[in-house]
Amino acid sequence: MTLTERRSNRGPKGSEKTGPQVVEVRARRQSRILLAASVWTLYVWISRIVIMAGQDESTGFKVVHGILALVSIGFALAIGKIGWESRRSASAKGDPVKSAR
Repeated sequence: MTLTERRSNRGPKGSEKTGPQVVEVRARRQSRILLAASVWTLYVWISRIVIMAGQDESTGFKVVHGILALVSIGFALAIGKIGWESRRSASAKGDPVKSAR
């Protein structure tokens, strides 16, 4: 038996719990992390833009940080959309967390 065959037969760590409900719970947890990262990034950069607007900084500083803020906000919105869609798809399949309660 080759190393590749042994790895494919072994399965992931903790493979005693890899049913569909566990996968849905993991997807739900991952979606929460994505949504939290999105909200945090939006909070930080929107706050930074508001603070920066009131500061007396050079135009170059404001332009560079404005571009950084726009790019970061764009990434945050994309991450949030992925997290939200993942959360909705996990809920559509049946929420194992709510059904277990």
